Amino acid sequence: IPTVEEVFREVQLNIVGPIDNEDESNLALKVLEKPKRKLCSKGKHNPLAPHLEQECFQLYPEKPEAYHRRRKNREVGTALSVCNLALNIPILESGTSNTITPFKQLFLQTQASEEKLQAAYGSNMNVLAEGTLQLTTTEGSLKFSNALLVPSATSTLIAMEPFLNEGAVLRGYTGGADLFSKEGKCLLKAWLVNNILVIDTVKANSTNSVSSNDLLLLHKQLGNPGKGISSKMYPKYNSCLC
Repeated sequence: IPTVEEVFREVQLNIVGPIDNEDESNLALKVLEKPKRKLCSKGKHNPLAPHLEQECFQLYPEKPEAYHRRRKNREVGTALSVCNLALNIPILESGTSNTITPFKQLFLQTQASEEKLQAAYGSNMNVLAEGTLQLTTTEGSLKFSNALLVPSATSTLIAMEPFLNEGAVLRGYTGGADLFSKEGKCLLKAWLVNNILVIDTVKANSTNSVSSNDLLLLHKQLGNPGKGISSKMYPKYNSCLC
């Protein structure tokens, strides 16, 4: 059985190589020292930090206040929406390849369609029209081609697939996620409500409401498993972002 000194010497050789005349107590502290966090400080951005340079609070000191104000507003909105989600709040959806909505006023242009949108369990949803949809979020306006007008839809579902096909990245955090383009621009922000990513919009208030259970049902009809199932299917991924 090797002694403590022998084990320590082996660790020294494997980690830092042979050292001449090095004080072993100082060396032990270096071996056991926790790595420093990759933080930005003194008005400078650390390239190793887990955020983009344009999102750095050190470079842009006005961003923290705006971020926390927006977060607070979303927390208030979430508290009011747990039981009832506003009908016109858009959802970031991975279960459909096309953006769908029951609201014709969101379209810039449309053309009639008799297409059937196939959902899970063999059911179909009638498509009334197809066209270009424009959505205004806290990050600006986005346009979606080949969007479908589906009267039976319970909310506007923004398809995630076209974004990912163009190299976009969804970065999750506790309580939500941000969608970035491959160039690093934030396209939209979403707040997690009942395992659904609700897109943060400029105007998210409505007198029309629908039970969140209806949204969860539509979420599953479009091919999304429940959180418990998806966590077993994809253990390496955060199931709330599926």
